[in-house]
Amino acid sequence: MNTFQPIFNLKFIKALADPLRQNILLMLGEKGEMSSGQIAEAFLPMTHATISHHLQILKEGGVLVSRKEGKTALYAIDKTTLTSAMDKLAGMISNCCLGADCCGGGKTKKGV
Repeated sequence: MNTFQPIFNLKFIKALADPLRQNILLMLGEKGEMSSGQIAEAFLPMTHATISHHLQILKEGGVLVSRKEGKTALYAIDKTTLTSAMDKLAGMISNCCLGADCCGGGKTKKGV
């Protein structure tokens, strides 16, 4: 029986799987560190509680880091985690079939 080791943490994959969380990441990538209130305001009419829930999933997945400034929680992208994940993916792609033309010859599928 083969035992496979996960390449990515399941919480990391779950954090990236949701379209709202992807949009939160895009916004943080453009604007930098933001408070949960600022993030929630950008996604009205969603409630602050809903946004906080998604921020927690992103944080647990290692995608975001947070810090407190007084009573305010500030969130930012964890560049170390995302850079490491991108490096793993790049390594997988560069090693794919060792240059053979089996992966679509450089063509991408619609939506990828």
